[in-house]
Amino acid sequence: MTVYYYDLFSGTAGTPLTSHTANSGATWPNDANHIDEYNSIQLDGNGAVFLEGTQPTIEIPSAAQPSTQNFEVLFSFIRLSALSGSSSGVELLRQAPFTGSTEDYAFDYTEGSGFAFLHDGVAVGGYAAGPAVGTLWYLKVDVSTSGANTNFASYYSTNSGGPWTALTNYSVATPSDAVAAGLRFTGTSATTTTGLHIGALYVQDIPTLSSAGLTGPTQQLFSTPAKFTVDLNEVAGTGGVTVTLSSSNSSDTFQATEGGSNLSPKQITIAAGSASGTFWLTPSSSGTRNISITTSPTLSYIDSPFTYDALATATSYTVTGVSGGHQLVLETWTVTLVGGDFNGTITATPGNMLTGTASLTSGSAIVTGTGTAFLTQIVVGVSYTFGSTAYMVASVQSNTQLTLTTTATANTSGVTITSGQAAIYAPGICTFSGNGTLSQTFTFTPYSADTLIFTFTNSGSLPNVASMTFLATRMYYLDQFAGASGTSINGWDSNALPGVPASPYTVTGSIELDGNGMTFMSAGSSAQALTQATLPAFNPTTESFEIVFDIEQMTNVASVGGIYLMASTGETMTIVLSYTGTPVFYILQNGSENPNAYTYSNIPPIGTRWHIKIDFAPGNSQSAELYTYYSTDGINWNNLLTAVSPPIGIYPPSMPTAYAIGPYFSGAAGTATTGVHVGNIVAQDISPASPNCQISNAYVTSSGQSAMLFYETISGNIPVYPSA
Repeated sequence: MTVYYYDLFSGTAGTPLTSHTANSGATWPNDANHIDEYNSIQLDGNGAVFLEGTQPTIEIPSAAQPSTQNFEVLFSFIRLSALSGSSSGVELLRQAPFTGSTEDYAFDYTEGSGFAFLHDGVAVGGYAAGPAVGTLWYLKVDVSTSGANTNFASYYSTNSGGPWTALTNYSVATPSDAVAAGLRFTGTSATTTTGLHIGALYVQDIPTLSSAGLTGPTQQLFSTPAKFTVDLNEVAGTGGVTVTLSSSNSSDTFQATEGGSNLSPKQITIAAGSASGTFWLTPSSSGTRNISITTSPTLSYIDSPFTYDALATATSYTVTGVSGGHQLVLETWTVTLVGGDFNGTITATPGNMLTGTASLTSGSAIVTGTGTAFLTQIVVGVSYTFGSTAYMVASVQSNTQLTLTTTATANTSGVTITSGQAAIYAPGICTFSGNGTLSQTFTFTPYSADTLIFTFTNSGSLPNVASMTFLATRMYYLDQFAGASGTSINGWDSNALPGVPASPYTVTGSIELDGNGMTFMSAGSSAQALTQATLPAFNPTTESFEIVFDIEQMTNVASVGGIYLMASTGETMTIVLSYTGTPVFYILQNGSENPNAYTYSNIPPIGTRWHIKIDFAPGNSQSAELYTYYSTDGINWNNLLTAVSPPIGIYPPSMPTAYAIGPYFSGAAGTATTGVHVGNIVAQDISPASPNCQISNAYVTSSGQSAMLFYETISGNIPVYPSA
């Protein structure tokens, strides 16, 4: 195939075309044999040319032109703006002499009309719409002779190499004009950034039609027809190309359109001027087969035979994923088809009803369950609705008993238990297209500590899997020390949590379990055990972290007991109850008492277990702020350290930079029934504040683009600004 010339129009913006040399070496002479009318074409600096001025111009290069009316012109085209009255394109044939000739054929885009072939400047064969402003098209113009006629055909593509779509065509008795392939501009003046621009101009022989390629999906649900495409390396000539189809499974059928009648014979025709054709395969059964094509005229074949797998229909599906994790962490579950493929959706809908029923007694915080699974479905510190009333859970004793943070306001029996389902309202949807992808995933983020129950449905007739439960926790670490008396904490692991494995301790000294959910120092004068559980990073400006533990002075001995709160290189922070002198609760930093963090008044009586809570709240980049509380019932909390009004500020240089949590003891050793005991340690996010209001009214505003909400107190009637 001969390329007569090509020009990518590289150069400085504003350079006249006549001062430019084509990439193939040809020049654009400024003389009567190569320019008609005016020298008005300039480079735009971006690989294209445009008309500068309003004078029309036709320019051809010095390169040898095709000797017959059988050639192809390729070029790029873009409308940088819509300039009324402008037109541009390519000259094709022209009668001598070049300058002043009134007999020619061209292909041209006219603003407001579109693409058309021109004869003596007049459109012939009809107009075809062009690209939108700013959209680059690649154009192909074929000029060919057949018998006594010359045929003009044009095509466009959004890719430089095709595939090509027919634009317009024209046929005429072969004229006596010579080939004069070049540029043609008329009308309104453009600039480097406006009007019609032409680039990447090639003039060459029409490539020979030589090959046909077969493309399509490699696998798909056998009940769904599969679309295949036959692509020619060049547009089909006169009479088109007949494509005969076959399958190694002789019972398969072919259609020319989706859902159309079966082809008989099994053939499609790619029309003259087109470079591709499509057909649909309807397999008669599942399994692999080879799809083949042959053509008339005979061509070489690419990817024929083509291996296609008609997939069987799935018989069921499975869902896999972790059964628990931390709140605010993105989770991913996987849905996998079994036995074949599926075309449709499988939906995971979060539910809100827990197992069994509950009974409550007015004035009591105890809830009794029937058929319930409190140990696995209830999260301490989370609100649940019992019947129609919401209560927060303080503790869980068994699968059928729990304790609320407040007492019930009425007697209720056999009521359902529902949860907020971790504030997840949107279902997870997996879409299967029957294309061989047999697994899909969906994600969800639990926005609160909660029990989340997914119910599964599908748009087809697959049997659905049973509901699956995900337990979201706000805990990072929990140890209830539920072991036999005398068990060493060396080798002991904390409780396993949803998505959080049990963790051992790093131990210094001798610490044992007392058999009642607590620990004590069994020997020596100092001991500590720090959990190896993964704790959140400490950031004083964003903290929302809480540590809860139980403490009890079993007998009056000179002992110190509490827990580690934080530790980093050279820095420690603990909170302890000391009976080495006057009983006192205080925070120790690097072994020294913090002068702003102590109490002599809030001391648990000997033999009485207290619950202690320390909340880390956002401070600033230079300090941490602590709130300390104690409770005798785990429901009602009071300020613990009273030396200063809360919060307690902890400042450098004695402020550690990381959490470190676990039992700490010093002073006299104890036994399972003597000394100070520490246990039931929890490290968790601070639970969100209970709502202070409810929505009383809501309206969509007159704009239709915003909403107006009115809030009132929980008890109703009193307007209030929401704060939680």
